[in-house]
Amino acid sequence: MKPIKILLALMIFYTISLNAQDVINITKGQKQMIGKNILFFVDTTNKLGIHELNHQLFQPYNTEIVNFGNIPHCVWMKFAVQSPSEKEVYLELVAPLLSNLEIYEKVDTGYKSLFVGGFTKPFKERKIALENWIVNLKIDSIKPTSFMIKGQSLFPFQVPISVSAKDKFLEESQLHNLFWGTYMGIMIFAFIYNIFLYFSLRERTYLYYVLYIALSSSFYLGLEGYNYQYLWPNMPILNQYIPVLICATNIIIVLFTLRFLQISKKEKIQYYFGIGFMLAFALIALINFLGRYEIAIGLAQLFSLFIALFLITCGFLSLKRGIPTAKYYLIAWLTFLALVIVFLLAINNVIVSNFFTTHCIFIGHVSEVLLLSFALADRINWLKKENELKQKEIIVYLREKEEVQLKANAELEIKVIERTAELVENQQKLIESEKMATIGVLASRMAHEIQNPLNFVNNFSELTIELVDEVEAIIPKEKENMETVDLLKDNLQKINHYGKLASNIITVLNNHLRAGTASDFFLDSKNK
Repeated sequence: MKPIKILLALMIFYTISLNAQDVINITKGQKQMIGKNILFFVDTTNKLGIHELNHQLFQPYNTEIVNFGNIPHCVWMKFAVQSPSEKEVYLELVAPLLSNLEIYEKVDTGYKSLFVGGFTKPFKERKIALENWIVNLKIDSIKPTSFMIKGQSLFPFQVPISVSAKDKFLEESQLHNLFWGTYMGIMIFAFIYNIFLYFSLRERTYLYYVLYIALSSSFYLGLEGYNYQYLWPNMPILNQYIPVLICATNIIIVLFTLRFLQISKKEKIQYYFGIGFMLAFALIALINFLGRYEIAIGLAQLFSLFIALFLITCGFLSLKRGIPTAKYYLIAWLTFLALVIVFLLAINNVIVSNFFTTHCIFIGHVSEVLLLSFALADRINWLKKENELKQKEIIVYLREKEEVQLKANAELEIKVIERTAELVENQQKLIESEKMATIGVLASRMAHEIQNPLNFVNNFSELTIELVDEVEAIIPKEKENMETVDLLKDNLQKINHYGKLASNIITVLNNHLRAGTASDFFLDSKNK
């Protein structure tokens, strides 16, 4: 029996040790992360109530910041607080987007509810109207007071939980407000500065960047609960659409990257990967709108990691291509990625958690926005130099073109003069030709009109010669008569000779006119 008793004793001791917890002692001006002081139990059924936990086995947590990663179940956590100097302390859970949060105080009769809420309930139901979950805990200075927390998150369950004295809480709140005031001031300045640049330059790159600043700032403020607190306090259902903000932010930053780094269809892999990422985020946003919040947030987180690698790769490749503004773009994203890594190491307890390490992701965002603003400003100088270079090239081109034009004008003027001379010469020839044609027509008509009388003259002269011959045979052979007859005959022969000569001339003229060589006839006649 002894072995069994020993075994039972060991089991009881083990159970007691598991359920034992270190009491949190808070003094004036102190704040303490309580991760190492809690006991936790994961309710895999998500149905257990506060009064059903008596027989459940709680385990000690071993790091300062509670981090269960992407866990779909409710997590119960209990801890005990006492203070020799403070009658009340502040419990703070830095996880604004807890979907369900319940806080209980252990009393003699069981547990008393102190708070029930979550991001699905109106903001006004919070007892302290701050973005984080703040509950005022009444404690006993003599004995520890025990509390129980039930939490559930559709985001990764990473919840820094702290207990602090009132004066320390107020001090930390001032630092917290100063940080977020500075953050918002920088974001608003960057937004206004770049929107003025957009309206001045009408360049879509600046429009994309302005939208990126607005959407990314809204996303980070949403993660911290400020959107819930100030923008839609009475519409908590909008908290479920934070994945849409993630998707819209990533779509805009891809559009900005493609344009800023001059990535076109020539860079096929980068361009079509960017288009693919935008389509993927659009699909994730649609899934979110259809009510599948858990799926949408998981996919949005996964693809956000891929998009960060894609953007850095684009920066490296663009720098290699010789895009001058790619260096600032690359520095901005590498800085952001480095600070995100620091943030992840801090929340996973790899490095010490302090104000800087737990706010690294937001500091990284501010650094990225400022560096990209510098990159856009440098882009203006680069574009200005490019425009000046193009203007010089245009001036040189115009001068060369002007010289070519002057030379062409001179050559054209010479050709015009030569052509004009040719035209004048041709016109003179044409006039001469027209004159000759007119003369030819006139000559043709005159030749026709003259030919008929000449024929009569020739015919009648021949007939008259014959009549003279007959008269000569009849009249007496006297000297006077014979001289008269001879004279008459000689005259008639001359008339006939010259009549035939004129008839031949007219015949030759007609032949030239028919052959189209009348000018030759006149030129020959002129030469003769």
